[in-house]
Amino acid sequence: GDQTKYFSRIWPVYEVFVALTQGISMDLAFLPLALKRFREKMPARRNIGKVDVSHAEATLPEDKNSIMIKIAEAGGAENVNREVELKISDALGDEISRCWKADLWK
Repeated sequence: GDQTKYFSRIWPVYEVFVALTQGISMDLAFLPLALKRFREKMPARRNIGKVDVSHAEATLPEDKNSIMIKIAEAGGAENVNREVELKISDALGDEISRCWKADLWK
């Protein structure tokens, strides 16, 4: 799908959300292979950076349950999705800018 593997897991989504809500400064980094794929597919991608924490997975069901309770207490899944998507959007915007400056889409 269009969702990256990292953000299909509940822990990373929740960790980014908590950092954002607590004002912790952070940068998202992308693996070189992920950036290569992003650059190749960018024109055709419409849902890139979309997050749906309610469909995120955890190895242990009790982990997902406890995180979803915390997410509900923090305003719900839509709030978490929106905040994490904004951070992803910022990071992707930075990468797009780097690509254009380096003229990588010729």
